Amino acid sequence: MNRQLSIIAFVAVLLTGCVTTTVNVVDRKPVDRPFSRVLCFYLPEGCDFSLFDSTLYNICLRNHALQDEGYAQRSGQESIIAKKMSTAGTSVLESSYVLDSTRSSYADFLHYIDSMKVDGLLIVGVRSFAHEDHTGLVPVGGGILAQHTYTTLNGAFMCDLFSTRSLVRPVFRAEIGEKGRRYSTKTGLTAKLLQQVVESLKNTAYIAH
Repeated sequence: MNRQLSIIAFVAVLLTGCVTTTVNVVDRKPVDRPFSRVLCFYLPEGCDFSLFDSTLYNICLRNHALQDEGYAQRSGQESIIAKKMSTAGTSVLESSYVLDSTRSSYADFLHYIDSMKVDGLLIVGVRSFAHEDHTGLVPVGGGILAQHTYTTLNGAFMCDLFSTRSLVRPVFRAEIGEKGRRYSTKTGLTAKLLQQVVESLKNTAYIAH
């Protein structure tokens, strides 16, 4: 039992501080002022939103938003996004509480964002998850070291921000990711990564300080 506790404790120390987050902005366009009301989507499967139209909306946003499977994770992630990104000057709405089967067509969607004065649309989609095995030496007692293998999870996501004045192309695109997480499940975005995204959006004047 003591040996197992030593291994667990040592691996925890190894993994502490090993998590790295990245925000790689690949495209950005100027806007007149920060967005005041943003509607956010979290997609467990990635879609290419370099060009937005009704077909992409129906295939990706609408289908994902109306699926019962995975609703808890989607709504949970959108809640975290909204909480982290909302500021005194920018409010963030969660699409999980907006779209339903009676109000889901592309025309309904456009009417909703117009009636609610939504001026920004944020879409975060999963690109990939990958488990990575690591091997290190851990103390097993008596000054003896033994090899121990542990697994971390790397997640890659795409972050697109659109102005609702023109939904054709995003005004901000970023590849975001996190490596070295101590999880064995696909838990989605973490607060640390989101905070880095928020700072990037503030620094480029897309959301208010």
